[in-house]
Amino acid sequence: SDFEIERSVGDPTGNTDYGMKLNAVQTCFTVLNDHGIHTVAAKTNDWLPRREAMARLMVTMIDGEPAMYVGPKCPRFRKGLKGAYHFKKILQAVGKGETRYKEKPDKDMYSHSQDCGQYIALEFDDFKAKTSSRKADHLMNQLGFDSTPRRY
Repeated sequence: SDFEIERSVGDPTGNTDYGMKLNAVQTCFTVLNDHGIHTVAAKTNDWLPRREAMARLMVTMIDGEPAMYVGPKCPRFRKGLKGAYHFKKILQAVGKGETRYKEKPDKDMYSHSQDCGQYIALEFDDFKAKTSSRKADHLMNQLGFDSTPRRY
């Protein structure tokens, strides 16, 4: 109650109309805005740009201090950052001891707070990706990772 909410960022699907009450559009965002919480949709819901925005924030220092601080009153978010937010293993034989994982993180009690953190990180991220529909290899190349296959 001692803090004023300056801005709220949410999943872009928050603009989906679930209400249809009194012939008015009612979305999660309109409900929040009606209660004085200015809410905007995140730039994208694509996982890779969200993950990269969070990664950049976590390794950035501002005036010798971390750009991101997660306090002890956020235990679920902290635990998610420590590994509880994960990709689920795919149970299938792929050969030679190789393990495969799903392409998107597992949806559970840790994923929701991590998604939220990613939306916030994306809102303040100044990385200039042209669109959210970029292929992952092109985005990784823009981040400085070589996407050419390596032979070992």
